[in-house]
Amino acid sequence: PCCGSGGMFVQSAKFVENHSGLLAYTTKRIQFHTGEGLLTITGTHLTLDCMASGAVRIGGRVQGVALEGGEQADA
Repeated sequence: PCCGSGGMFVQSAKFVENHSGLLAYTTKRIQFHTGEGLLTITGTHLTLDCMASGAVRIGGRVQGVALEGGEQADA
């Protein structure tokens, strides 16, 4: 499979696993429904490189990750 199972973050690509739906997608912001809430990824030149089996690989320069109701994390 093209998305693999490297956890949420790996060195050259970013992975989102166990999402339940893509809500928004631009080259600066991607949002997903997850079991934990609303996940927002921000950055520049963001791309959805692969979507398969509930996992997504995100390309581009990720600058931030936030979970609604959770803490902001640097990428």
